Amino acid sequence: MDRRKESRIKGLIKLLFLSIALLVVSCKHMPKPLDIGLEHQVYLAINDSSMQEEVIDQLMTLKQVEGVEAVEVFSRLDVGDERALDYDLLLRVYFKDEKALAQYDSDSLHQSVRNQLKPHLSKPPLTFDLRFQD
Repeated sequence: MDRRKESRIKGLIKLLFLSIALLVVSCKHMPKPLDIGLEHQVYLAINDSSMQEEVIDQLMTLKQVEGVEAVEVFSRLDVGDERALDYDLLLRVYFKDEKALAQYDSDSLHQSVRNQLKPHLSKPPLTFDLRFQD
C-alpha cells in the first residue's frame, strides 16, 4: 500500500474514533427523555404579523400548565407551495396521556391564554391531536 492510502486510512480511523468519543460524551449529557404519549397541535392565523412575537410569548406560558410535558411553537415558512395551510403558527403541546390533555383543556391558564389570543386571530384555530405509537 502506498503512503497516501496509508495516511488516508489513518486519518479516517482517527476521525472514526473522534466521532465515537463525541457520541459517547454527548449521550452522557442528553436530557432525560420526556414521558410523552400524546401531541396536541394548534394552527393559528395571526391578523397582525407585528404581534407574532407577543403571541408566541403567550403560547410559551402554557409550559406552566400541570400535565404539560413540553411546548413548541413554529412559524410558517412560505416556500410557495399552494397546498400549504394558510396559518402563521403551529403550537405543539405534549402530554403523557389523555387525562393530562383533558386537564389542560379546562386549566385556567390555558383558558386565559385562549381568551387573550382571540382578538389577535384572523380565523378560528385548527387542532389535531395524535397518539404516539410504541
